[in-house]
Amino acid sequence: MRVDLAVVRGPLAGRSFALAEHDTFLIGRSKDAHLRLRDDSAISRHHCIIEFAPPRCQLRDLRSMNGTFVNGARVEGARLGHGDEVRIGETTIRVDHDEELRSFLSLSSPTDIAPESATVLCGLCSTPIPPGQGVLAVLGEGTNSHVCPRCAATSPSGVSGMARIPGYRLLERLSRGSQGLVYVAESQESRERVAIKFLLPAWVADRRMVKTFLREMQTLDRLRHPRIVSVRERGAHGALLYMVMELVPGRNAETLRVERGGSLGRALACRVVSQALEGLAYAHGNGVIHRDFKPSNILVEGDGETVEAKLADFGLSKTLGELGSLTCSGDVKGSIPFMPPDQILHCRRPLPQYDVYSAGATLYHLLTGEPLYDFRPDADPLAVILEDPPVPLLRRRPDLPRGLDEVVMKAVAKDLRERYPDARFLLQALAPYAS
Repeated sequence: MRVDLAVVRGPLAGRSFALAEHDTFLIGRSKDAHLRLRDDSAISRHHCIIEFAPPRCQLRDLRSMNGTFVNGARVEGARLGHGDEVRIGETTIRVDHDEELRSFLSLSSPTDIAPESATVLCGLCSTPIPPGQGVLAVLGEGTNSHVCPRCAATSPSGVSGMARIPGYRLLERLSRGSQGLVYVAESQESRERVAIKFLLPAWVADRRMVKTFLREMQTLDRLRHPRIVSVRERGAHGALLYMVMELVPGRNAETLRVERGGSLGRALACRVVSQALEGLAYAHGNGVIHRDFKPSNILVEGDGETVEAKLADFGLSKTLGELGSLTCSGDVKGSIPFMPPDQILHCRRPLPQYDVYSAGATLYHLLTGEPLYDFRPDADPLAVILEDPPVPLLRRRPDLPRGLDEVVMKAVAKDLRERYPDARFLLQALAPYAS
């Protein structure tokens, strides 16, 4: 699948750009913009971003001064269809979907793709579902439908009763995140308790993409390390993709931070992140980039000197299409505060330094209870990451050692060439502060 962006009017008319796989396209006056319009005074430094996370092509205005227009209407965000025109300042861009993408979208029913504006009724209680909030589930024997958040959360005959994975018995829901639902389950053969994550990508109806997901997840089989949550198996069942993982007792590092009053002590925070970095260093040594290192992806058992941490969810942001997207993650409560500027600009080719930045931002957050940046209400979070300097660690925790401040701020340097090359080097630098 591919999206072509053709400049049809403006000073750069005649140029075209192709977005294939998961890709981003930044427009603005800044030198890091993919389409740089430096001589147009109506264009902001980082004006808007177009993201192709198959099958979705989405535009997000970065709270520009003069706005972004789609088919003549000013928008904050919009899904871009074939033939749509995007105008910024003097420049107009036409969006063209290739034949494969047009064919897929024409064959997909509204329930295959997460609804945004159409009215969809809950498959259990028949009440209207708020736009974009439906959970795709399996009703009965392979019948697909959306269920409302209330039924998904509370109904005893809800998702847990509908999603039946051969060989496992679902016991209780463990958590829900942007990438799906996690349940505690029991293997019917071994009686071992495991965690099953149900993934709900918009492209699940496309069998070819399901095969791609399963193939890419197989690369994670070689990540057998005591600091990495192991994946036992993965598969497709009805309208759901799922992963069977080891069940880690306890909670994640973000929950631990909240339990401890909003921030962690220096030794505990460094110990938790260092243990997760052990798993990350092993992954980097095997050529695998995590892409979504953050507190909620570090599972923690115990506390203090007995704490044991493991890193979870390797590679999901790469394989999940639009659920791993930037433009669909509008707030600063998920992955965005831990995302390096490079990932916004070059998401197709991740490097170990991307994970180093996210690990540094994670440690910063666990130590301070605050994000790395001051996310102002009048500024788009992505623009803040691209434009603003991080808030110095010692400004928020003046009691911390200056050496630790230097380690963290090196990890989150804007220029990836100034960061630690990979997780091994950051792990070594943190060692003195984790005791």
